[in-house]
Amino acid sequence: MNLKKSSIIGISALAGVLAIGGTAFAFNQQNETELKHAKQEIKSEITNIDSIQSQLSKFEDEDGYLSPSLTMDKLNQYEKSLNSMKDSHVDFNIKKDKLNNEIEVVRIGKQDALTKLESIKTRIEVQNEVNALFVDKAIRGTEVSTQPITKDTTKDKVTEVQNKLDSLTDGVNTEWHTKLVELVENALNQVEQIDKAQALVTALIDGDAIKEGVSRDEHATAQTEVDKIVNEDIKKEQEVKLNKVLDNIVAREKAEKAEQERIAQEQKQAEEKAKQEQVAKQQAEQKKTSTNTQSTKPKTSTSTQGKPKTNTKPKQKEQLVNGKKSGEGNVKGTDGHTWESWDYEVDNGKLKQPKNIKITDGGNIVEGLDGWTWDGGTFEME
Repeated sequence: MNLKKSSIIGISALAGVLAIGGTAFAFNQQNETELKHAKQEIKSEITNIDSIQSQLSKFEDEDGYLSPSLTMDKLNQYEKSLNSMKDSHVDFNIKKDKLNNEIEVVRIGKQDALTKLESIKTRIEVQNEVNALFVDKAIRGTEVSTQPITKDTTKDKVTEVQNKLDSLTDGVNTEWHTKLVELVENALNQVEQIDKAQALVTALIDGDAIKEGVSRDEHATAQTEVDKIVNEDIKKEQEVKLNKVLDNIVAREKAEKAEQERIAQEQKQAEEKAKQEQVAKQQAEQKKTSTNTQSTKPKTSTSTQGKPKTNTKPKQKEQLVNGKKSGEGNVKGTDGHTWESWDYEVDNGKLKQPKNIKITDGGNIVEGLDGWTWDGGTFEME
């Protein structure tokens, strides 16, 4: 009985040992399978990381220029893929003391790829903001061009982009970075040029009206600055205003010219009238002088000696003694001059009227009955 019992106990113990041994074997077999699977997953993750890193390296060249095919969508997809990759024992469902080196390779590779991706992402964001200052992309891959700034680009906006560009830590010593700096400076120069031109144009306008007295020089100065604006739409807006200013100047000049011509015409007419009056006056004076000096009209006693001369006998056939005007008729002399008609008493006491008269130079003075005097002359008497 005891022997049978002991046999049962021994068999049971052996069965238990066999059972434990079988369990340990099964566990070890399962552990090896999980490790093998983990190794395959690690290998796959490393391959994926290498692929992403290889693609990221293609997004920039040795001069720092970013590939024109690079987009934020692609970077976001790579970032999502990297973040979903396994990089711990828990992720691979193995003990912490297993495959440590392999998992570390995955972890470091993943972190390096994420760091590289973040660097490129920051740089493409800055590049996109620089391009957003212009109406079209100013930098596309390695191609850099001068573009007009957009209408809503302001000095504050340019300064904001400039600060982001200055804060970059990657790619700062590259040709790409230098070109971005130049583009931002160009955008700032365009903003300042627009502000300068607009200020000059605004100075010529008062509300909807043109300021009074605007000169062509002021218009020309504003036009010169407007011509420097790169953005054609902004330039045209300012040119429309300047055209109104020029139209105003032209209209004012025409009005001023018409007024000047009117004044000049009035002055000319006044001068011509004054000239005519002067000529008439001179002719009248000449006629009066000629009449007085050529025995057609009595003169006041204003001889060179200041008093009438005594009657002297003139150098002619007969001498006039007394004279009186007999009418308005004229007698034509031999030299083409004419005199009013007078009656004279000659030395033989007979009244006669001169027919042809020629005044002699420095002739004698004849004194009449009424106190007037005449130059002596030679007469052909009727």
